[in-house]
Amino acid sequence: IDTTAFAMGQGEIFGSRDFVSWFQDNFCTSTFSMFEVACNADITGLVADREYYNSTMIPLFLAHAPAGASVRQVSHYGQVIRFNAFRRFNHNALTNLAVYGRLNPPEYDLSKVTAPSYLHYGLSDKEVNYKDLLLLSNALPNVVGTYKIDRDSFN
Repeated sequence: IDTTAFAMGQGEIFGSRDFVSWFQDNFCTSTFSMFEVACNADITGLVADREYYNSTMIPLFLAHAPAGASVRQVSHYGQVIRFNAFRRFNHNALTNLAVYGRLNPPEYDLSKVTAPSYLHYGLSDKEVNYKDLLLLSNALPNVVGTYKIDRDSFN
């Protein structure tokens, strides 16, 4: 993805510009509009239990979305998923050798994370599999607590 995007002169994707900004400014700022479904789609699509969802926060979310990301950031995220490994960006063998001193990128050393961490999860989370969160809990050195939210629809 990054090679194609860079060849097209694009270093950012999902940026908050032009049409998206115009649409949000004109149709997503009122307390109610006929475009409410479109304005809420990105947010409420992730919500498993809407009865617990604070819809008054939608304007705040929309003020920061889409925030945009670098092409490399999205590519790196894809690498993490594809290889099921939390490691540095995989350029190519030669660049990896120059940058990391090895053909493959090294894994992140989570033992260096010193901030106290509180991890909360639900079994129906659409973004994070609870098994991955439990692995993270074991890898981080300063986990204060890992908490399962006892509501099956917690997301």
